[in-house]
Amino acid sequence: MITVEEVNESNEDNYSSFLNTAQESLTQQTIEWRNVIQPLTNDEPRYLLAKEEGKVIGALPAFIYRCDLGNIMVSIPHAGPYGGIVTEAALQQSTKKREAHKALTAEMLRIAKSNKCVLATIVTPAFFTDFELYMHTVWPEMFLENRHLYIDLEKPLDFNRSVNRNVREAEEKGVAVAEAQ
Repeated sequence: MITVEEVNESNEDNYSSFLNTAQESLTQQTIEWRNVIQPLTNDEPRYLLAKEEGKVIGALPAFIYRCDLGNIMVSIPHAGPYGGIVTEAALQQSTKKREAHKALTAEMLRIAKSNKCVLATIVTPAFFTDFELYMHTVWPEMFLENRHLYIDLEKPLDFNRSVNRNVREAEEKGVAVAEAQ
């Protein structure tokens, strides 16, 4: 049976050790990243660990943002689209991976509800997609598919000075723009 526990001072090492060995993990999911961004924001970190028979098999970083319009719980560690669930490599394509996703998601939603969140969001990593698992586990009320923001560099740019300057600097430094899948 898979259990989920919140990360605290007594089990932070378990969380960090797991992420250090998980091939899907990214810097923005780490305790170190939490420590970097925590002084910059009022978001409350609520990291989760999935365990089976005492062994860590999955992790989910999450933050609660509190505001007057309603609290929000999100799996993005505040800077960039690199949140979401991380699982042990041996779980790939297994029912245990599905169970870990389900357990971590359920606990995140329980914490969100107990903190009166009006919205909970799991932002999936760009490079490691478990799309079917997320859809099977969450059944989202809103889903955005293939939404991209782009700048047409063939047309005159009509941005504020700061954006124009950044685009010019990027071009001067050899940034190439290409279309790809």
